[in-house]
Amino acid sequence: NQRVLPWATNIQIQRDKSGAVTYPWMAGSKDPNHIYNKLNGDLNPYKPEVREYWRDKAMKGGNLPESRKYGAVIYNLGDECGFDYNSGFGPSDRKYFTEFLQKHYGSLENMNKAWGSSYKSFEEVPHIELEDAKNRGEYTLWFAHRQYMERMYADLFHYLSGEICKQNPYAKVGAEGSSP
Repeated sequence: NQRVLPWATNIQIQRDKSGAVTYPWMAGSKDPNHIYNKLNGDLNPYKPEVREYWRDKAMKGGNLPESRKYGAVIYNLGDECGFDYNSGFGPSDRKYFTEFLQKHYGSLENMNKAWGSSYKSFEEVPHIELEDAKNRGEYTLWFAHRQYMERMYADLFHYLSGEICKQNPYAKVGAEGSSP
């Protein structure tokens, strides 16, 4: 007699006109207290304020404390989720792109060896638009940004899954229709 409880949010990481991360349902908010306006449109999901927003959205999405009593079959983080590789060039992305490279390669020496480059620091690595990187033949930069966006997308799912599991340690969390 168990019923499926409707529980979902939808993760769509898109690009705004400046190249920064945005989410489709946030465009054009007139509310000065809306997160989009409070953060001047810098909605990178690695920012603590943005993670808090997503956590609150996910917790409200299925009335999590209430659903815990009934044992939701699955917590669905969305249908037709996705992200835009051309996003991720907002004000805070430089910092998070650098952190991504450090974590991904472990050391500057490893990255320089893999890329055949001689950067003196991770901060020195350009973070340029994909079209620009392709036009300049900077394919390592092009690919690094693509990996950064894939990691950002996956990390948001992992973060939300962890937050849900704090409320319900036995939760099964997933998504459907997600980009590969």
